[in-house]
Amino acid sequence: MRRTAQPPAVPERDVSRRLPALDTLMAVGQEACGTSFSLAVVATVQGAAPQIGELRDRVEQYWAPPPRLRLRRHADENAPGTGRWTEAAHLDPAEHVSVVPARPGVTTAEVTGTLVTERMPRVPGGALWHLHLLPDTAPERFTLVLRAHHALLDMASLGTMMRALCDGPGALPALPPYPEATSPAFRPRRGVPPVVHALCGMTRRSAGPTDAPPDRGNRHIAWATVQDEVVQAAREAAPLLRATVNDVVLAAFAGALGVLPAGLSPAASGGRRYVSVPVNLRSPSEAERLGNGASAVRIPLPPAAADPVTRLRAVHRAMARNKALHRAEGAARLSAAAVQLPAPALASFSRSYFGRRRLYSLVCSNARLCADRLTFGGSPVISLFGVPPLLPGAGMQAMFTTFRETHTVCLSGDDARQPLLQSTADRFVEEVRALATLARRGVRRHHSTAHT
Repeated sequence: MRRTAQPPAVPERDVSRRLPALDTLMAVGQEACGTSFSLAVVATVQGAAPQIGELRDRVEQYWAPPPRLRLRRHADENAPGTGRWTEAAHLDPAEHVSVVPARPGVTTAEVTGTLVTERMPRVPGGALWHLHLLPDTAPERFTLVLRAHHALLDMASLGTMMRALCDGPGALPALPPYPEATSPAFRPRRGVPPVVHALCGMTRRSAGPTDAPPDRGNRHIAWATVQDEVVQAAREAAPLLRATVNDVVLAAFAGALGVLPAGLSPAASGGRRYVSVPVNLRSPSEAERLGNGASAVRIPLPPAAADPVTRLRAVHRAMARNKALHRAEGAARLSAAAVQLPAPALASFSRSYFGRRRLYSLVCSNARLCADRLTFGGSPVISLFGVPPLLPGAGMQAMFTTFRETHTVCLSGDDARQPLLQSTADRFVEEVRALATLARRGVRRHHSTAHT
């Protein structure tokens, strides 16, 4: 693979005035709270690792064209919210791609947790995304960790980038050639009612340790997998209710979090907890557009003491109501209004929203990364999943991603919750299987009744 010629050097373009609202809100949130807003995807490949030069050539060929991947944030650390965005003239693969040397006894989870702990950019005006090669994660296996500042890319974007970097039936021939890095990734529904409904959905404060100071410690991750046939069966657990995959995810998390010690669980007793649920608002024609194409709604977290089917019905009703009232679109318009605030007010708003957890106690995301097989240099990609950011004060955050027929739940947590992450991820899978078992029993009972 040969390098493409670099374009002539030209000055960076200031594009601050034309960026979508969520980009600026995420950027100012990290600046104001002083913690990492990084997220990542992790791909494991069965085969020999490529040479670093080969990987950089591949990145330059497939990822250099989109202007979005050349955006930089020039922040004033003494005055959060006053920075500007620029578009660099070209992409330098050496700045964005590096090798993480193997260390005996250090796991992929530990390496990835360390990477997402680090704030981006490393230096003012530096890169906002990076691809890390872990060459020896297992015999004849290597891992690619693509991480980015949430101000630049969301989880759907990271999945799109990995599909463009790989080959196979699930790969993209190229990243979509959108000429503008700064065009909105979605257009919120117009009109006053969605905004009013979004505001009404935020009136109650979420219970929990919302006044805790932002956590600037280490990030840790753990994950577990469940097959699609189990998730699809779980959707049928509630008779006469066609639950969505997102409903199953939220109901399972409510049950899994309920077994944590009260002082460490977002679902502990003592007031109503709310979970924030990102909603992808990209239109079908822009499904693969890079950027931040999501808004969010919130729903009350069902009590863990409730039975699994009751939890499933509760989250389904809450999500259906949010959809009917177009609250995600209304929240997107509120974000656009917030970034028009003067810099000090915007920084204060960001510290309150991201740092004090007034609106929600947990974030739970769901994204499909790739529906078909991927290869890298002829070697099969055997695993691909997302790693959520850990917003300040949350303590734990969840990401549910799909690659082919495998779903992966990945939890990101702080130092206090590290010992509980793997057991919580495993408990989530148990909750999904419990719903699937109830659904299958219901089908058998129905057939038995029909034949009597």
